[in-house]
Amino acid sequence: MVGSCMRAAGLPTLPPAALGPLIQALSLLVWALPLAVVLCVQMARTDWLHRLGPWPAVVSTGLLWAAAHRLAAVDPDPRWLQAVDRLRLLALLNWGLSPFVYWHGRLPQQPWFEAMALVAAVGGLLFLMQLNRMLYLLTDRLPAEGLRQEVKVLVPWNRAWLMAGLGLLLVAEGLSRYSTAPAGVLRLLAALDRHSLMLWVTFLLAPLAMTMALLWKTKNVAWQTLLQHAVRS
Repeated sequence: MVGSCMRAAGLPTLPPAALGPLIQALSLLVWALPLAVVLCVQMARTDWLHRLGPWPAVVSTGLLWAAAHRLAAVDPDPRWLQAVDRLRLLALLNWGLSPFVYWHGRLPQQPWFEAMALVAAVGGLLFLMQLNRMLYLLTDRLPAEGLRQEVKVLVPWNRAWLMAGLGLLLVAEGLSRYSTAPAGVLRLLAALDRHSLMLWVTFLLAPLAMTMALLWKTKNVAWQTLLQHAVRS
């Protein structure tokens, strides 16, 4: 029965044995991804979690690595495993850098902690971009044409906005390093600081919300597919 599972385009769908690890990984991502974003941002910008030490960031980013690691059991296809390896590497990077988010919140003027927090932010954006790419690959192996079309529309949009946000972050950080910047640059930095909340919503929260919606829908499709296989057997 597994060998006959084919979708219209001629590529085999995932076998039933792969759907269990997929559902586990997607379920963990659905909860751990927004938790890690909220905790890491709050620990870097506020002090209401400081009494807990670095552990909220360490645990939440560790869950992301666990979810990425579980995805390796979904498909032995080399292209899929290569994408999983990239996601695991980025998750491991973020996990290792997560204590610096806490230390940067405690000592924001310390250059080393600030630099490591910036690397963690870059790693987080790259993780989201790679996760969107994996959703693109994954939906090609699930029997859900509607979800596939939705992913083909939203994933390029998400990756473009995340790339724009990453570029803006790096440009702003680079310009802020110049103590004798021109007046126009100083006005630009002041404007970015004033509108930082709007920029966060535009370049992070909107793509994050779209990614969460796609993760949830993909998990539901995997559940439905698994139940259909159970009924047929």
